Amino acid sequence: MLALRLPCRLLSAAALTITVSACGGSPETPAGGATPSTAANPPAAAAPAPPRSIDGYPEMPGVSPELAQNIGDLQRDLQNLASRRPEASTEFSEDVTGMMDTPAPKTRAAIMGLTNELATELPKAKGGDAMTRRLAELLFVASRRVSLPEERITQLSGDVHKLLTEHGVADARAKAVAGHVTTIARAVRQA
Repeated sequence: MLALRLPCRLLSAAALTITVSACGGSPETPAGGATPSTAANPPAAAAPAPPRSIDGYPEMPGVSPELAQNIGDLQRDLQNLASRRPEASTEFSEDVTGMMDTPAPKTRAAIMGLTNELATELPKAKGGDAMTRRLAELLFVASRRVSLPEERITQLSGDVHKLLTEHGVADARAKAVAGHVTTIARAVRQA
């Protein structure tokens, strides 16, 4: 392939047979029918994916890669709680606390109550990764200082309760978890 791009009318007939791709051929099918190597024609860099929002919570700004990492950390913590890993409770409560600026004592108590409930109930729950991913997203919503109306906080509580009961957590325990999530969500918005 020619490195120089010249108008086709300036090339000789012999040059035209060698440099067909320079005058109308395409990089996908150059002269001779060979497929070019990707090293010779590296693909254009993909545009970064736009931040995604959390289903059901349009008030939440798009989730940046850094915030997506927080959700991933929470999901791993929840999986560790479900697996009864030794340091799972500590890691979970530290990660939830770390996502808030400076939680008030009432919020810290709700985080500890949430941690204890989840450490007890998640090992009994069914649903695996899909359940822990959605629960991580809902916990993320609760921990963010975003102006959510009271109806949305009520929805958050209902979503947590429904998710847990659909995955085998007893109704009373799911209500307790949802109550802690509601306390955290309200406290974060008052801070």
